[in-house]
Amino acid sequence: PLFLLTFGAMLLVGAFLVLTSQGNEEKIENGKKTIMAAIIGFAIAALAPTVVNFVTSFLLVDGL
Repeated sequence: PLFLLTFGAMLLVGAFLVLTSQGNEEKIENGKKTIMAAIIGFAIAALAPTVVNFVTSFLLVDGL
């Protein structure tokens, strides 16, 4: 799926930012934030179908 490609790209961007920071704390922090955002986005995208199935199982009425 597309979210896996996006996740991988964002991880690479974050790693690139950290590796090219040359000790600049602001750039290191920016890279860490990018990596964390990629991980959170991956978790949300991966869990979305499960959450939708869980919610619809309570909302569906038998006989429809």
